[in-house]
Amino acid sequence: MVKTPLNIFLMYGLVGLAIAGGVITVSHVASTVVPVFPKYGQLSIDLVLSPSTKYQSSSYVSYAPLNDYTSGQENDTLRVTTESVMVYRSTFNPAAGWTTLRDETGTVTLRTGVKVHLGSLTLPEGNVTLVRVKIVGATIQLGSSSVLEDIGIQSGQFDITTHARVNAQTTTNVLVDFHVACPATANGGSSGHSGCIVTPSAENED
Repeated sequence: MVKTPLNIFLMYGLVGLAIAGGVITVSHVASTVVPVFPKYGQLSIDLVLSPSTKYQSSSYVSYAPLNDYTSGQENDTLRVTTESVMVYRSTFNPAAGWTTLRDETGTVTLRTGVKVHLGSLTLPEGNVTLVRVKIVGATIQLGSSSVLEDIGIQSGQFDITTHARVNAQTTTNVLVDFHVACPATANGGSSGHSGCIVTPSAENED
């Protein structure tokens, strides 16, 4: 083939068009396949009240383990007024730290063995190691009694250890269990509820 100025012009022109087409194609692919980081999942928190226990004098009985609800147990009612609920994320993400689930005063009514949904939030993937509940008041109604009495809260803030893991596109459910132990006399009568002990704990739900 004789290289005339016209042939050379056409050859370089075709090469230029091919390169330009490749650049446009790569740019289009790059603009449509952009990974989104970090990945997000849902954390859901439920509350429940274990069957209450009583202790004689200063001798404490063991708290009921999580989800070990005795059949036929007489229901108690616990009303907890929270000021805020937060969760702590422990990850390598620089944004890790405390995240607020609820930041307003509200009352939750718990009955023995009945789960109540507190709320949920969207979080980046990572571990959730603590649930912080700030309580400003609590009352308890034991069994069939119609008396609703204030109980002493030994701390206005509870940092409850969890072993939850938030994964992308899934919901992680955490159950916060309130254990209540109240003093009782030898014959089982109430000696007042100011000495009741409230001990929350948490576990991952299936």
